[in-house]
Amino acid sequence: VFYSVKNTSSDNDSWDIYYVERLEDDYFSNPKAINLNTSEFDEFSPSISPDGNTLYFVSNRKGSKGNFDIWVSKRKGKDTWSEPENLGRNVNTFGSETYPFIAADNRHLYFLSNGRKTLGGSDIFVYDLQSDKPAQNIGYPINTEEAEHSMGVCLDGKTAYSTFKNKDNDFLEINRFELDSKHQSEERFLVDVSMDKQLRGDITLNVVNLSNSKTDAYYIADEHPNATFIVEKSPKYLCVLDQKGYMFYVEKFSYDTKNLTIKQLPLESGMSCPLNAMDFDQSGVVFDDLSQTILDRFISFLKGSPKYRIEISSNAKMNKALKQYLVKSGIREDRLSFLDTSSDKVIYKIQ
Repeated sequence: VFYSVKNTSSDNDSWDIYYVERLEDDYFSNPKAINLNTSEFDEFSPSISPDGNTLYFVSNRKGSKGNFDIWVSKRKGKDTWSEPENLGRNVNTFGSETYPFIAADNRHLYFLSNGRKTLGGSDIFVYDLQSDKPAQNIGYPINTEEAEHSMGVCLDGKTAYSTFKNKDNDFLEINRFELDSKHQSEERFLVDVSMDKQLRGDITLNVVNLSNSKTDAYYIADEHPNATFIVEKSPKYLCVLDQKGYMFYVEKFSYDTKNLTIKQLPLESGMSCPLNAMDFDQSGVVFDDLSQTILDRFISFLKGSPKYRIEISSNAKMNKALKQYLVKSGIREDRLSFLDTSSDKVIYKIQ
């Protein structure tokens, strides 16, 4: 959870961004300040991308085009973020842009602006990060002659909530509405992920959408070895653990998978691990597209671990095809041995 706090010390009264991590039993870690904070400028209103790797926030730091601009930074490690970049003229103006919200599709950014043509003091705008067109006003009746406030969009991409000032009592209240089709984000789904045991360090899980080959990386902290994938409506996904010090592990899942368990096995002699989701196509002699995707990543793992020999166990037909594919892809034959079984499953063992 990322949030902002105004400092009250005599030498620093600026707004800064902090974060906490959710621990077991719904406890949270102690707050930590991010490395983007400055003492002379404000940093506030953070919005984190679905994969946890991109942070949008508001600041009046040097380089801002107006009073307050929206900036973006990329995760470099557990507690470090890249030098922030200004989102530029398609978003920022000579006025103020505040309250950014990155939608679950990681593409549509909603925010508040008083520096563009508005119906009132401040209006809600949406910006397509994959477009070179300026941000668009989401229009009436969401925006009114009053000053609008923060906004968030649900996973379905069309249901949204915003805060607005009730002119009858001057209180801020919550408004629920449906975005029109041209201002909606793309629908996304949640898949809960857990590791089968405590991590020995932070890891990154790669999620591959097999319908378009798009890959998203999810950072998993050892203090809380669970995650939630936010995925498109695709029936074929692959979760890949390919991290130094661990066995190569893959698991197939779909957008409607409720719970996904990932095994993390230490990379050491004698350790065995399945190559899940491996299969032939209907001809019985050629790997299907999914299997080739898995094998290509497995080959990268083998090339990155050149000191290990591998024993592969499967049926004779599968073993023959695996040997041909691996050797043709540059894996030395003397690193490979094969054990014929009656099973269609593929298991590899570090020797």
